[in-house]
Amino acid sequence: MKKLSAVIAVCLSLALSAVLGVLLHSSRVSAASYRRGVENGYRRAFTETVAALGELDTALRRGMYAGSPEMRAQMCSEAYGKSVYAVNTLGQLPLSGAELEKTARLISTAGDYALAVARKAYSGAEHAPADSDNLRAFSDGISSLADNMNWALAQMDNGELTLRRLNAGLELAAAGSEAVASDTAAGRLILAGREAADVPEIEYDGKYSPGAGGGAPALLEGMGDLTQGEAAAAAAKFFGLEPSSLTFDGARGEPIPVYLFTAGQDVSEMGIEVSKAGGIVTCAYSARSLGAPAISPGDAARAGDAFLERNGLHGMERHGYVTRGGAITLDYAYSDGGVLCYPDALRVTVALDDGGIIGYECGGYVRNHKDRQFGEAAIAQEDARAGISPRLSTVSNTMAVIATPGGGERYCHEFTCEDEDGGRVIIYIDAQTGEEAEISLMREDENARAAY
Repeated sequence: MKKLSAVIAVCLSLALSAVLGVLLHSSRVSAASYRRGVENGYRRAFTETVAALGELDTALRRGMYAGSPEMRAQMCSEAYGKSVYAVNTLGQLPLSGAELEKTARLISTAGDYALAVARKAYSGAEHAPADSDNLRAFSDGISSLADNMNWALAQMDNGELTLRRLNAGLELAAAGSEAVASDTAAGRLILAGREAADVPEIEYDGKYSPGAGGGAPALLEGMGDLTQGEAAAAAAKFFGLEPSSLTFDGARGEPIPVYLFTAGQDVSEMGIEVSKAGGIVTCAYSARSLGAPAISPGDAARAGDAFLERNGLHGMERHGYVTRGGAITLDYAYSDGGVLCYPDALRVTVALDDGGIIGYECGGYVRNHKDRQFGEAAIAQEDARAGISPRLSTVSNTMAVIATPGGGERYCHEFTCEDEDGGRVIIYIDAQTGEEAEISLMREDENARAAY
């Protein structure tokens, strides 16, 4: 009996070892298969990035040589699309480093500039020779980048390089632990990134223009710096608090230099940011838990209006809201003599349980609020209305200022329209040129009224 038990034990042991061996082998095969799948996915993204860069370079050059506005607009619009695709595929790669960030910015800026040229062509504006020169400069930078990435791809195809080794080389070279040489894939990509940074900065109406969003905040111009104590007093007055209830949490320098405070010491505490210049509250937020709604959205909206009036923010007009998680967030724009100035924007969040202010943000207002001179519109309202799609019927109209992609402004006729399904569409017609400047769709339901 003991002998039989021993035989059975041995057989079970051998069987278990065989099963474990099979499972281990299967696990190793699955892991290897997974790694190959990931590596192949990265290789495909690398290949698609190289192809998109080549197509971007081609589109930029075709835009440079285009002799008609229609062809220039078509080619530059195509360049923008290729740049977006190239940035997306580049972002899928397991590569890192400051130089690659510069590379991504070059690709994005090339596409954004091409889009700006396309907009000019579509609007009928006269083509400037400098635009062709700038397209050439971007093309040269993209071409160099594509050549270097293509060289690295060839090394991968030959089995001489993997993305893991490439990234390791990038990190070593960027840290100065390895010489940046043009005979390695990492070195070539780093040098390409540095060459990308050498493409001259070009001022244009786009989000990557050096001047976009730059400059001193308009509201703070000429205001002197406050001390920490003076800023705390300003924050306390803004929210009806005692200065002693605020705790100083430090300071931040960008994008607007501010003092940081915390009001309260429990779950209802609020973080508050106050500009060093002028002591303007720029942002506040509370993470307190919200109870069941006890007031209507209308009452909460009136509480938001009263909060702004109480703090001297006169002339702010509500133009949108979103109700979510027991609170309502109200969007405001400054009304300058009946002209809605959307760049002068701020936002107030009101709790629906007690009507308290639990959020405030006025970055747009601080950056852009200033005295404006509108003058007479060159395009009459009726002439502007004639440019609206016949599929829309006008509900109301006013004058408005909207922001351009580069942070500039356009003075426009604003038409709130209704489409064939009863939805709201807002059309902006440039008051000086008659060009259709912007189209916004208005989402309207019980929880939101917001343009997008």
